[in-house]
Amino acid sequence: MLSFYTSDIDECLNLPTICSPGVCYNTIGNYTCVCPVDYMQVNGGKTCMDMRSSFCYKDFNGTCENELAVNLTKKQCCCGYGIGKGWNKPCEPCPAPGTDAFGELCGSKVPGFEIDIKTGRPVDIDECNAIPTICTNGLCINQIGSFRCECPIGFSYNNLLICEGEFLHEIQTPFSCLFIFFLALS
Repeated sequence: MLSFYTSDIDECLNLPTICSPGVCYNTIGNYTCVCPVDYMQVNGGKTCMDMRSSFCYKDFNGTCENELAVNLTKKQCCCGYGIGKGWNKPCEPCPAPGTDAFGELCGSKVPGFEIDIKTGRPVDIDECNAIPTICTNGLCINQIGSFRCECPIGFSYNNLLICEGEFLHEIQTPFSCLFIFFLALS
C-alpha cells in the first residue's frame, strides 16, 4: 500500500501581509481572512477590500486638490481611468499605475481595469455606473479602460468631472427647457 504524507503550508506565516489589514487564519491546505470593520472579504475570503467611502481628489501635486462632489471608496477613486489622484482626509496620494501598490489596490496594474474574481482576467471598470455623479449635466459614455463625457451645447467638461455652463442653474429639468422655448416664442 502506497501512502503519501504532505505537510500543510502556513500561508499566514509565509506571507504575513496576505490579509492586510485583516487577520489571517491558517486552515488545513488553505487560509481565510477575517476583515476589520468597513472591509469586506473578497476572493473567497482570501483578501480584505476597503469599503470605506471618503473624499476623492481629481489632482495631487504634493497636496490634494479639486475635491469631487461625491465620496468614493479608495478603489473607485484611484483605479478608474482619470477619476482621482488622491483620496481621504488626511490626503493620501493614489498609487501610480503600473506599480505593485496600484496592482494590489486595483487588482490590475492598468488603470480602468480590475481583475474578475471568478476568471482571474482583467475586465473594464464601468466608471459611469460605478460613480453616478460623473458627468453631471451631461452624458457619461463608458469606454474600454476609460469613459468620456458629452456635454450639451453651452456646457463644458471641467476638472471636477462635471459639465458646467452659464445656464447650469436655469436648465435643470426637461420642463424648464420647454418654458424657456415658450418664452422665446412669446
